[in-house]
Amino acid sequence: MQQTWRDDAEKCTFIVLAKEQCDFGDFDPPMKGSGTFDDPDFCIRNLSAMVGDVNLFLSEDEEDDDENEDEHDSKTTATVTNAPLPDNPQPPKRIIQAELDIMIAEDNCRGKGLGKEASCLMMLYGAKSTSIRRFFCKVKETNEASLALFQKHLGFEQCAYAACFKEYELERKYETSEQMIQEVTKTIGENFEWKTFSCTLQNGK
Repeated sequence: MQQTWRDDAEKCTFIVLAKEQCDFGDFDPPMKGSGTFDDPDFCIRNLSAMVGDVNLFLSEDEEDDDENEDEHDSKTTATVTNAPLPDNPQPPKRIIQAELDIMIAEDNCRGKGLGKEASCLMMLYGAKSTSIRRFFCKVKETNEASLALFQKHLGFEQCAYAACFKEYELERKYETSEQMIQEVTKTIGENFEWKTFSCTLQNGK
């Protein structure tokens, strides 16, 4: 499963570590929560610091397709249908989006802001590296903690409800990925006290 996820361009996952439990060796982690260092034994040494995971499931969503479909059908004629195609037909404009999934599995690490922190880090990563400008999540109506996290602390708004699953769909969406980066940065705030740490091991392990 790990190999499948590693090779799948539409999936992205990170393990959430409790920073205060991490053994960084001689490396001094930056205060703002991100960095790159070469330590092949880091993961093995910090198994006990793993408290959850955060994931992105990437997809493309056709923008305004439903609104334009009726208008297009009403104007289509035999003459238009038989007209030659342009030399460089343009595909429909699409929104780059991702479903955000966060889990803090350890009970003693819940309610401490790790979920908000890891979600913000993941949204910044997605917006910067993949130009994502819409994040959404699906939350059961009985999951009050997750609803509070996404609506109150992360600024997501309800965009759909599936009665058969008793599940809300919430989203955070902007016109450009640059706007997404700016607004998520505001959500984090200048004086945010980081409790997690994101890193990339240079040897790829």
